[in-house]
Amino acid sequence: MKRYKIVYDRQNCIGAGPCAAVSPTHWYLDNERKAHIVGGQRNETTLEETVECDESELSVHMNAAVSCPVNVIHIHDQKIKKQLI
Repeated sequence: MKRYKIVYDRQNCIGAGPCAAVSPTHWYLDNERKAHIVGGQRNETTLEETVECDESELSVHMNAAVSCPVNVIHIHDQKIKKQLI
């Protein structure tokens, strides 16, 4: 089964919220109106959040990434080592 890595650049998030609107089971906004990935690991230095998923969750994260107006959600195919978005 394919594995994907979701990388979210929280520092450059503008808090518009479409990620949480289109994918509320996997994304949410905090009190500062910054998004978070449900179950994501946060790097305290870069403020990036990451999570891995398989094909069953890919479309949910892809919808969040495509909806982001500032393109701070990136999806990497772990097998072919390529950024999809």
